[in-house]
Amino acid sequence: MLLAAVVMVLSLCSYFTLASRLGYTPHLTLALLAVLPILCYKHLSALKMSMSSFRMATFFKWHGPRAFLLLREELSKGDETFPIGKYNLVVFNLNIIKHCLVLKASNYDKGGRAARLMGDVVGPRGILGALDEDDHVPSHQVLNPHTKQAERIQAFEDLVLEETDNKVREWAELVAAYGGKATEVDLYLDLNEIFFKVLYKFAFGIELSKEKFRHVHHLVSQLERYSAVVGFVPAKLLPLYKLYRSDVVGLVKGLNKVVEDIIEEGGAGSPLAELQEIAAGVDTVQLRDTVKNLLFAGATTAANALGWAVHLVTREAKWGERAAEAARGQDLTFFKNVCLETNRMYPQANVITRRAKSDDHVEGFGPIPKGRVLVVPIIALHYHPVYYKNAQAFNPDRWAEGQKAPPLMSYIPFTAGPRQCIGQSLFNRAGPPLLMRLYDAFSFQALQRNPTPKWPNAVLPPNAGGFRMLIRPCAAA
Repeated sequence: MLLAAVVMVLSLCSYFTLASRLGYTPHLTLALLAVLPILCYKHLSALKMSMSSFRMATFFKWHGPRAFLLLREELSKGDETFPIGKYNLVVFNLNIIKHCLVLKASNYDKGGRAARLMGDVVGPRGILGALDEDDHVPSHQVLNPHTKQAERIQAFEDLVLEETDNKVREWAELVAAYGGKATEVDLYLDLNEIFFKVLYKFAFGIELSKEKFRHVHHLVSQLERYSAVVGFVPAKLLPLYKLYRSDVVGLVKGLNKVVEDIIEEGGAGSPLAELQEIAAGVDTVQLRDTVKNLLFAGATTAANALGWAVHLVTREAKWGERAAEAARGQDLTFFKNVCLETNRMYPQANVITRRAKSDDHVEGFGPIPKGRVLVVPIIALHYHPVYYKNAQAFNPDRWAEGQKAPPLMSYIPFTAGPRQCIGQSLFNRAGPPLLMRLYDAFSFQALQRNPTPKWPNAVLPPNAGGFRMLIRPCAAA
């Protein structure tokens, strides 16, 4: 009944559109009213798929990341896998996740509409946009040592703490200008500024000005939403698709200009310079896409994660007191646990997909046919009641020494296997001391008690104003 009504509405809309352009005549009216329902009926299957996608998009938009857990309760019938649509299989089964991400990773590419659209934005030959691992292996081989070698990890941490100290001084001057009173700051923007400046120095050998940061951050943050939002629905059926697409094209052009400037200005001795060497085997297209990918994955993810960390600590007084005490005592372990718990609750790689390139079989589960897309809802996995007691609560102590570790593959904030985020070691090294520096200098009060993440989104930034904080110098706290 609903479908018939939709067909009729579409027919009438199409009729009035055509008739208004061609002029109303009795013969035209009869012809259009006769032909248009037939044309709509011929495309009934596409219409059904469109409505199904819109229902699913609305469901996810309404419930956010919890949607996967709700679907599991409704659709799984006790199983840890359940289908959505014809090709998608949502997977909570840890053995299947390990199989497709680690054991048989070579048989799975990223697949899925969202992955293809991400490639449109950041290029199909970079770490994020490449559907298949082989498409980014040369650049990965060049960058990987910079995230694994002890001296490079130390250099990254030093840069992060240097920029953090600069920001702390900037905040101190701001507070002084307000007579030492509690002062409002935008933690989201300030943390992004820290990590974009570090990224430019560490990866490109370039100093980033505050003005250029704001321009680059605007482009990246706007484009992050494209693949995730459009990936949930058949975008070409949306009335505003052409307008939306033209806006995206303009943003991509702006990003391409930023990338060209980076490649031209890149400093000697940086990873970028290594990528440009002939021996690296990285062609021009892959170089461009790799720089784009670093802009997307190299700064906003860390800034978002640490912003959520501060927000979660501020929600309960006991954690704020623990953070202040840990900072005074230079107890880095507490802040490591805060980072672990934050990445459980707000993993930046919140949902990933893997598509079978050939028929496969998982022991204990059964066959996975070629073309089947496995959807791994990492954020929902991290809230699974079987793996995490009182999963909705922020509790850094669940990671304290002596606590039982969660099962293998039930905690994968940086994904796992060959496609695991190469920045994991950098974040784990630099994130905790950054938090300790901030809490050593200031106390924080969130202006929004319960900000929500922008979702669906490629990463998990807060809603507008979600990380705005009142800061007070610790001496006056």
